[in-house]
Amino acid sequence: MILLQDFEVKIAELKELIQTRISYPFINKYIETPIIDEDRLILLYLIFDDLQLPSREVERYTITSMLVQMALDTHETVSNSVPQEKSDRLTSRQLTVLAGDYYSSLYYYLLADIDDINFIRILAEAIKDINENKIIFYQSDAKQFETFIHTVELIECAVFRKITGFFQIPSWNELTSKVLLLKRLLLERENLITNNNSLFIDTMRKLFMEQESNLLNMMDTYIRDIEKAIETNLMTNFKSNSVLSQRVNALLHSNNSR
Repeated sequence: MILLQDFEVKIAELKELIQTRISYPFINKYIETPIIDEDRLILLYLIFDDLQLPSREVERYTITSMLVQMALDTHETVSNSVPQEKSDRLTSRQLTVLAGDYYSSLYYYLLADIDDINFIRILAEAIKDINENKIIFYQSDAKQFETFIHTVELIECAVFRKITGFFQIPSWNELTSKVLLLKRLLLERENLITNNNSLFIDTMRKLFMEQESNLLNMMDTYIRDIEKAIETNLMTNFKSNSVLSQRVNALLHSNNSR
């Protein structure tokens, strides 16, 4: 288990390594550099560190898993990349797709370097699961709010589900699934309150139009239930992990308006 005083230094090092990997001046001229989701990075690092893997493998597994997620997130932004000029818009969209492909190729390269075909396979399966569930989400005809939220959860945590399943650590699977879903719901809750459109909000309104006045209450009920599940899991399985508890508790208390 990494010591608390060393933890922030290590995360900063990993962020710098990832930033260096994804830096490509020509692409960055046309599209925004993707934001590194620090919560995902921390969770990944803590999982691999908890498995007591060699430090080189912890670093490579963490970076490659983040690159996969960033590649998927980058592809997701293609339709939103809309500069004023038509030629710039086309160039930007093409480069956004290529950037996502570039990030994907990096993780294959890094994993090949440590000769881990099994890990390449589970990340490829995660990509497949995410894409399948995104199709379900885009074409959603869910009649139940629970079904809608479950599809979102499967998209958000697919990479973690495959990793925790591969290493047979169900307690981490349960925790990361709920933490990542909570992050997404808190973001979309803010979008709903501020009338900031998103695919999630647009789809939710389309599916549950007759209940729109209750959408915020429906989301808040889910958020409270998820928070309780996370707190129970932390106390049961991760009580001694002070770094994890500190980070997750910060997320749990990030919205005091409910």
